[in-house]
Amino acid sequence: NGGAILFASTLDGGSQNLSIDSGSGTATFQGALTNMGTGSGAAITLASTGLVDFQSSVAGNSGILSTGPLGSTKFSGDVTLASSGTGSTFEGSVNFDGMSWSGFDGLTVNGAATLSSGAVSLNSNGEAILFASTLDGGSQNLSIDSGTGTGLTTFQGAVTSIGSGTGAAIAIASTGLVDFQSTVDGN
Repeated sequence: NGGAILFASTLDGGSQNLSIDSGSGTATFQGALTNMGTGSGAAITLASTGLVDFQSSVAGNSGILSTGPLGSTKFSGDVTLASSGTGSTFEGSVNFDGMSWSGFDGLTVNGAATLSSGAVSLNSNGEAILFASTLDGGSQNLSIDSGTGTGLTTFQGAVTSIGSGTGAAIAIASTGLVDFQSTVDGN
């Protein structure tokens, strides 16, 4: 009901699904999340309209679902999600904070996306990646790997401030189509 939720240490999910709703309050996970999810449905469901802040690594047996278009999610540690038939979808904004993402069954960000603090690597292991809104690169490099065949990567909104100015601003390791449907502004 709008209060803050804080996990100040690690969270072992015990192969169980977790639903979090802090209303407009902030939910913070300071330690690593391990063994999240049963492998059926979303391992983690976020129903908050406030920030959900993962400050360390997240490991799950299926995808992550954020249901609130007003909510925001921040990942500062690496995310590793197993194949289960359930991908990851975020209705609100997402901040990828200098980390690596490895997941299966698709990655969809319907809200605005931001990169920060360092280079970001997104690997969907052969499934689609969709950015349905804008992507602010935060002067960070982005690596995309959606694999082969059905691994379509789509940027529907403008991509701005992408790249650190050293190396490739966007590195694409996919053999599937990468579709930029708006402007791209790289450093």
